Amino acid sequence: MPGAREILISIIAAFQHDEIGVESFCKQYETAFNLDIDKAELANSERRIFQELFEAVAWYTPLSEDRLAYPGFQDEIAISNAVNRAVHQLGTS
Repeated sequence: MPGAREILISIIAAFQHDEIGVESFCKQYETAFNLDIDKAELANSERRIFQELFEAVAWYTPLSEDRLAYPGFQDEIAISNAVNRAVHQLGTS
C-alpha cells in the first residue's frame, strides 16, 4: 500500500499531467490530506509543504463572484502556482 507521500504525489502528478482538472484535484487532495493519509509518515519539511498546498486547495472556488466577495478564495491559476511551488520545494517533477 502506498505511503502518505506517495498518495499525495500521485494526486499532484495526475493534475500536472492533465489527467484530472483543478476541481477534481482539489477534492482528491483535500480528502487525501484530511482523511486518507497518516501525516506522521511525512517528514516535518514535507508536512509543511503539503500543508501549505492543502491550505490553498481548501480555498479553491471556480466561481469568480465568490472570489470577488471573499478575497481569500483561490482560482485555477493560484492552485496551479501552489502545486508548482510544492513540486519545486519537494524536488519532484
